[in-house]
Amino acid sequence: MKIFIKLDSNFYTFEENHWCYKNMIEIEWSLPFMPTEDDHFDAESIIDEDMPEFDNGFLSWTVDFIAWKRIKKADCIAPVLWLKGE
Repeated sequence: MKIFIKLDSNFYTFEENHWCYKNMIEIEWSLPFMPTEDDHFDAESIIDEDMPEFDNGFLSWTVDFIAWKRIKKADCIAPVLWLKGE
């Protein structure tokens, strides 16, 4: 299943957070379960090469909330995980 990820962090600039909001990261999720709110999410290893260039790799990510959305470019209904980096 495809999932989409939006990153947000107080350690990013306004412009970097805005870029992350406009550019969801699409990954193929093969596990039979979804993370839930407040779960730790190892973004660096799961997202890997799709992490933004400006991310320094030192943040700890948690799932802030999950929304379900129709994604036209993927022609599907998919979860959008909003991750909070601290």
